[in-house]
Amino acid sequence: MKEVIVSWSGGKDSCLACYKAMGKGYPIGFLLNLISKEYQRCCFHGIQKELINLQANLIGVPLFQKEVSINMELYEKEFKEAVLYLKTKGAKGRDRNNQKSRDLKRRFLAALVFRHSRLPVNSLE
Repeated sequence: MKEVIVSWSGGKDSCLACYKAMGKGYPIGFLLNLISKEYQRCCFHGIQKELINLQANLIGVPLFQKEVSINMELYEKEFKEAVLYLKTKGAKGRDRNNQKSRDLKRRFLAALVFRHSRLPVNSLE
């Protein structure tokens, strides 16, 4: 199965999407995060780029952060450029077939989603 790219804002929605994709067996190749050149924060939630880095490190998935302009008319173009770039790179260097590692990542993501929402944990499956 081909590795997928998860658009990662650091919020609960992208976290839940990543968690669900992992649960369905999709190998996650990269987390893609766009940050503003001017503010060095995630474009939508304003989360500092260092916190996004920490999240990716804890999940154990490579992070690709792309600096983009604050002009939202360019956002789609810049997002597509980042996706096309990542497609050429692949996601080499990590053993994604390690069940213990996958379970740990899923538990971490579930904890993040649960912490930021009122969903009962069993509804995440």
